[in-house]
Formats: sequence, structure tokens, C-alpha cells
Amino acid sequence: MTMLRASNKKAEANVIFQSALLMCVLIAVVLFLVAILGAFIYQSLAETPSLYMTPLLLLVAAALLALVGNLFDALFRSVGRYALGTLLVTTARLMEWVFSIFGVFLFGTIQSAAIGFFIGRLLMTCVNFFIAISTLKDYQWTFRYSSVTTVRELLKPSLAFMAFPIGNAINLQGVTMLVGLMLGPAAVVIYNTYRTVSRTLVQAVALITKPAWPELSAAFGAKDSNKAKYIVRLMGVYATGTTLLGCFVLYVFGGKIIYLWTHGQVIFDSQVYLYVLAAAAVSAFSQVFVTLIVSTNNHKYFCKFFLFSSALNFIFLYTFARQLGLAGIAAMMLIIEVVLLLSAYLFSKKVQVKEVSV
Repeated sequence: MTMLRASNKKAEANVIFQSALLMCVLIAVVLFLVAILGAFIYQSLAETPSLYMTPLLLLVAAALLALVGNLFDALFRSVGRYALGTLLVTTARLMEWVFSIFGVFLFGTIQSAAIGFFIGRLLMTCVNFFIAISTLKDYQWTFRYSSVTTVRELLKPSLAFMAFPIGNAINLQGVTMLVGLMLGPAAVVIYNTYRTVSRTLVQAVALITKPAWPELSAAFGAKDSNKAKYIVRLMGVYATGTTLLGCFVLYVFGGKIIYLWTHGQVIFDSQVYLYVLAAAAVSAFSQVFVTLIVSTNNHKYFCKFFLFSSALNFIFLYTFARQLGLAGIAAMMLIIEVVLLLSAYLFSKKVQVKEVSV
């Protein structure tokens, strides 16, 4: 949508939007019906029906509303109002938790937390909807111009993009679970603490790569190679400076930060910490190339490699975790991040303005 509007193809962008809306609504409806059916079957077969099925269904409904609600981000991004779109989407997430906490404060039950969570999401979805229809007149919230063919075309890159959250889940939550399973809860506390501190580097780099994403899409859509190259160089300079400075600060003061944060309850292992910090630094810098790939819709093959490499690394760690120990696992995570960085660089070299797929 961003690339189409940048090339002054507003009608085509509206077709993409309505097709994406149709796809999201269909997915949400089907998944919610499946959830209801699953809940009914479980309640019918269980010896003791669960008291938490209704809260679970409310949380599922909130998640599916969020699926559709993420289209607001795409809408405002496509017209150059990325900041407003991010504000609306982030506020919706915030209000979920505010209403959930409020429900717990008033009634102190899981049911009230789930109800509050759902109400927060529903309320902000309605607010965001009215802001979108009143602000973005070029987009119509109907299925009139949606296309089954376009939905099919959108489905492939959408499924490919899912490799990122799945791969990240494997590398982050999956490895955490593995450490706990193989090395015990004490090792989990150490590993998670080090990783949380070090991955502030990734968040710092994302401060520029996330806003640069729609700008890159627009530059490629307008076939403005000079602007695209400038944005990539800007991201590279910022990522390099931020990563190097951040690494220096976290390496020098990491031990003190961890000591103060945990009140001295988590030991500082310099070897493990160094591996984890280096892995985070590599991951942070790779965001430059990943952003270039995904912002131009050239992510399908890289996503497959990303998912395959993450899964293969997890299998290796599962097999040899006890022999490797915590330091060995941290070292392997550094190696996989280097592999992903090199692959992202190689895939990004193939991205050219004339080859952009919309």
C-alpha cells in the first residue's frame, strides 16, 4: 500500500487494503468459531468443566480484534503518518492492560481481568476506526473492491512474514525454556537477566529502523533510488554508532547494572554475559538489512532461511545443551546471530528498485 501510493496508485492501494481487510476478517471469524467449538467440546468431555473458558474466549477475541486493528498501522503508514498510526496501535495495547488492571482492582478475579482486557481492546478499536475513517478519505472500509486473487497474493508473503515471530519465539522463549529444562531454573534467571539487559541494543536500533521502514517503502514505490540509498546509509550509520556505544556502556557497566537491578541476587559471569551481549549487538545491526528486505516485500526467501536456521539451531542446542553448558549455549546464540546477519546482508544485496514486488 505504501509503495503503491508513493507511485500515485491510490485506487490499487485501496484494492490491497480492502483485500487485506477481507483476509483479516475471515481469519478472525474462522479462528473465533474454532475457539468456540474447541471450548464447547472441552467443556462437554471434561469431568469438571473449566471456570476459565469464558475468560480464555474473551482473550482470544481481543487477540483477533488486534489482528484486524493492526490494519490501522498499515493505513497511516501508507500515507506518511507513521507516528499517528504507531500511537493509535500502541495506545490500544496500553488500554488493554489498563482496563485489565482496573478489572482486577475492582473485582480481583481472572474473569474481571479478561473482561477488562477485551473492553480495552474493543473500545480502542472503535476509537481508532472513527479516527481512520474521518482522517483517511481515500480508503473505504468495505469489501466492494476486494479481490480473491489479491487475497491469495497477500497470503503468501503474510505467511512468510510469520517466520519472524516464530523464529524469534524459538530463539528467545524457546531457548529460555531449553535452558530451564536442561540446566535448571537458576541458569534461566542468569540467562534471562543478561539477555534482557543486552537486548536494549536491539530496541535502541529499532528507534530508527522502524520509522525508516515506511520511508523506504515509499522511496522504492516512487523508484527514488537516491532516497532509498540515503535512508539505508542513515540506518547503517545510526545502527553502527548506537551498537558500538551501547556495547561499550553495557560491557563496562553491565556487572553494576545487573547487581543494582537484582540487588546482588544474580551472579555476574563475564564469559556468558559477553557472549549474550555480542549476540544482541549482532542482532541489533542486522535490523538494518532486515528492514530493507521486508520494507520492499522481498522477505519470502529470507524468512524461510531465518526459520530454518532458528529451528536447526534449537535442535542442536536441545541435543547438546548439557555438554555445552550455559556459556556454550550463549556462544551458539552468538553464532546463529552472525549467520542470520550474513544471510540478511546477502539477501539485501539482491534488492533493487526495479525489482520491487507490490
